[in-house]
Amino acid sequence: MNIDYTCIADGSVLSRLESSYGMLYFTNAHSLVVEIRVGDSCHTGGLELSGIAERTVQLIKDMTPPLNNIRLCIKDDAPESEGEQYRQLQTLIQGLTRTPLLSHLELVHPCKQYIIESCSPVCNLTTLTCVWDKSCKNLAHIMHANANSLLELYISYASFDNLERLVVDEHGYPVVYPHLATLFFRDIGTEANDYSPVLESVAPFPQLRVFQSQIMYPFGDDTVFRGNASSLEDIYLMGDYKIIKMLYGCGVFAQGRLKSLRKLMVADSVVEIDNVDAVIGTYMTVIDNVLPSLKELRALDADISNALIV
Repeated sequence: MNIDYTCIADGSVLSRLESSYGMLYFTNAHSLVVEIRVGDSCHTGGLELSGIAERTVQLIKDMTPPLNNIRLCIKDDAPESEGEQYRQLQTLIQGLTRTPLLSHLELVHPCKQYIIESCSPVCNLTTLTCVWDKSCKNLAHIMHANANSLLELYISYASFDNLERLVVDEHGYPVVYPHLATLFFRDIGTEANDYSPVLESVAPFPQLRVFQSQIMYPFGDDTVFRGNASSLEDIYLMGDYKIIKMLYGCGVFAQGRLKSLRKLMVADSVVEIDNVDAVIGTYMTVIDNVLPSLKELRALDADISNALIV
């Protein structure tokens, strides 16, 4: 089910929903996509904008009882945090996201800060897809509030600022995601990350099964890999030699440790290292230690691949 925000703002969606109320039900509609952008001046037929939003949300909920997946698509020209359109938009988002049935939430980049604030407090999410940018502090609140229920977390990084807030709250206490099974990091055009936080005594993902990082591994220690040696099944790791050596030194790839690991993909560019043989030696040790349990191994680097063939 797709709804354009401009159609809500001008009252056309409300009019159509009211004319169909009692006759039209989307009994199989589990997902709702709301595209938010600013249209021309709205003609509301005498109703206040906030009243339109409240009534529209209620009708959507009544007509889509199994709704549990909401995707908010925020366009570049979404209203700023002032004016009647902004207040209407807040009413709309708060009404849609504050439902006990909501389990999936996707915040599409670019996402203005007040959008994230409008989604809080959301609780009991099992899947969250979002962008880590200048609004990361508010985003972290949503993550922390749902830490006990999240099963899947997909983060696209537009910035690496305050990266530690993923696993540490504003008071410096560790945040644990006890049931998180999938953690996915993706890059959407960030600058090189010169800051790699080292977080002692934090084991945030004890049941992690899939870790895929399409950015350079962002932490300065083994934060992601703590406490989940028996559960990890799938690792896609992008990291230079220093990162791999650091993780190896932390015992992440110790022999016999990752007994459930079935798939390992390593992406690197070791050709930039002077002593390529020493680098390959470290990689080969890592691979030898995890090889007994693997069903799939991919080394996305020519030097490593050639060494494996030999």
